[in-house]
Amino acid sequence: MTIGRKPATRAIVAFGAGLALMHGPASTPANAASSIVATHTITVPGMVKHMITVRLPMSRQDAEGYIYWGAKIKIDCYGEDVVSDPKLTNVPGTFKGVAERNRYFSGVPRPDPYPPGFGVLTATDEGVVLNTLDLYVKGGAGELNEDTGLGTLQDEIYCKATWIDADGYTLTDKTNLVTGYF
Repeated sequence: MTIGRKPATRAIVAFGAGLALMHGPASTPANAASSIVATHTITVPGMVKHMITVRLPMSRQDAEGYIYWGAKIKIDCYGEDVVSDPKLTNVPGTFKGVAERNRYFSGVPRPDPYPPGFGVLTATDEGVVLNTLDLYVKGGAGELNEDTGLGTLQDEIYCKATWIDADGYTLTDKTNLVTGYF
């Protein structure tokens, strides 16, 4: 029995289509980073405690992949003012004097004095999560005292978190505004 070209070609095409249906399309991940939520809190029990949380909803598997391939989150914090919002150069900060390095967080844990589990991208069942924790001196030349020399004005702080994946794709969110005497 001889099989002609047409039936053999049909069999190969059918086999390839079956594989494609079985494995799904390879171009777009099902739960790719498509949203970002950033929040922050500031409390003043002696030292000023500043915490920032960034969440990107996706599957744990996708989160692990993004972190493995070098995704990072850049955080910039600002003091809200009437004319322009000055960038707070050492916020968040643990590497004093290296302000640009302070702003980027990846899957590599931060060295001491950063507490374990903070300042590193983590893959969870809810997606990628970043929690930062920094302590600052209150008032005077403190990093969060953005309205220095202006009498009794309260400080107003907000942050912007930017997700940057390995391909350069970005998502940005602005946190809530926190006011107080920092």
